[in-house]
Amino acid sequence: MDALNRRSHHIRLHGPWERLLPGGRERFHLPREWAALTADGAGAVTLARRFHRPTGLEESARVFVALPAQWDVAVRLNGCDLERRDDRGEFQRFEMTDLVRASEGHELEIEFRSRPAAAFVVAIEIDGSGE
Repeated sequence: MDALNRRSHHIRLHGPWERLLPGGRERFHLPREWAALTADGAGAVTLARRFHRPTGLEESARVFVALPAQWDVAVRLNGCDLERRDDRGEFQRFEMTDLVRASEGHELEIEFRSRPAAAFVVAIEIDGSGE
């Protein structure tokens, strides 16, 4: 995460993650081999993780989910599609400020359209956190 804005606060989203399946969910911790996520090691995979609203958000703070730039993904928070806002070096950012402020509990979903080449790094990035 060193390539991200050093004036931002980062919260890494480690496990547990869940793989969304037609009949339910499979829980696991990451990092994990991508080939283990699908039977043939290819194809779309959707992962989900729950988290709480970060504490101490200042009024001017903006909240993003930051993912490796190489990932071909769709990102949703609480069922709402997030738009890719910008890139910061090796990372792409999706803004979720209004949704994060709206409630305490959240579920982040990341749909991988292809098998990621980059390591599994997902973080909540807070710009203007006063730090």
